[in-house]
Amino acid sequence: MPSKERITYLFQRFFDKTCTTIEREELMKYVVQAGNEGPLKELIDHTWRQEFPAHEQEADRADEIFRYITEQQQKASPVINMKRTAHPKKWLRYAVGAAAVLLIVAGIYRVMEPAKMATVGQSAAINTYRTGIGEVKEVQLPDGSRIKINANSTLELAPEFNRQNREVTLTGEAFFEVTHNASKPFIIHTNKMDVKVLGTTFNVKAYPDDQNFETSLIKGSVEVTCKAESNRKVVLRPNEKITIANREPVPAEGQLLKPRPGQQAFEMATVKPVTIDKKDSSIVETNWTDNKLSFSNDSFEDIARKIERWYGVSVHFENEAARKYRFTITIGKESLDLVMKALQLSISGEYEYEIDEQNKVLYIR
Repeated sequence: MPSKERITYLFQRFFDKTCTTIEREELMKYVVQAGNEGPLKELIDHTWRQEFPAHEQEADRADEIFRYITEQQQKASPVINMKRTAHPKKWLRYAVGAAAVLLIVAGIYRVMEPAKMATVGQSAAINTYRTGIGEVKEVQLPDGSRIKINANSTLELAPEFNRQNREVTLTGEAFFEVTHNASKPFIIHTNKMDVKVLGTTFNVKAYPDDQNFETSLIKGSVEVTCKAESNRKVVLRPNEKITIANREPVPAEGQLLKPRPGQQAFEMATVKPVTIDKKDSSIVETNWTDNKLSFSNDSFEDIARKIERWYGVSVHFENEAARKYRFTITIGKESLDLVMKALQLSISGEYEYEIDEQNKVLYIR
């Protein structure tokens, strides 16, 4: 019997569409085992709270999910081939357990999302947009702003968005084309910085596991508040970007921000021009919106994090020296093997790689 931690891990991997075939089979075996109804209901509740923190799940939600699944059985191929010849009580246990997984496949969380579940006393709901591994999503917000969300990211709209405010919270990366509204500035909140705009085009990168957070301005004007610098503000001009250190107190390569008279120097933020690809004059920081992987003197260690998000693999460095190799290259989003071959040919550093497709692991040797 797998541990609770193992099942939680498998369930989340399945929900994020990143589980391997073996992991999926392991989860399915657990689903159809008698006696697992309770733990699976707990996972439903846990996932609901993560997806929709502003909405409590109703007590009979699991039964509702079960009824939905049984009604839809004739309309879609089942994930698990379960025979109804079992004892009725056993069948009920199996079906309720399977519902925990089937609801994800059927998109029930999306069907029941808060925007479509206004309850008494709630005038507005928090809308959350998520992307999984290797997924890029385009959305249009109620104010007309268009957002392209990069892989493994979350964009959450504040309550009363476009009524009383235009505020969002970003974890990950997104490209914004913000509709102008002078009376309601558009504000993006991240762990390290807030970005305030009236109407403009820009990119924000705020992955918690990256070394730096970035805002790259394409056109218009943005005001960036540096939380790590006592909430001091910086106004960017077109084709400038600000980089704020996530973990290291030493600023990234670039010009240290100059303080105003009487202020202390910035310790964790730098401003410099965006990076232009010499081959086609594209902007490296936003090339991902055109389905390209672009690197400009990036370390292999930093590139590995992008590969993990785009291809759903874990990168293991057995060659420690390779972590420091640096690459400048733009590659279309090809297969992982072709991307790795292109990287290998682009530098003089010697390394080998192996892709374990079954276990979703990329080894660098």
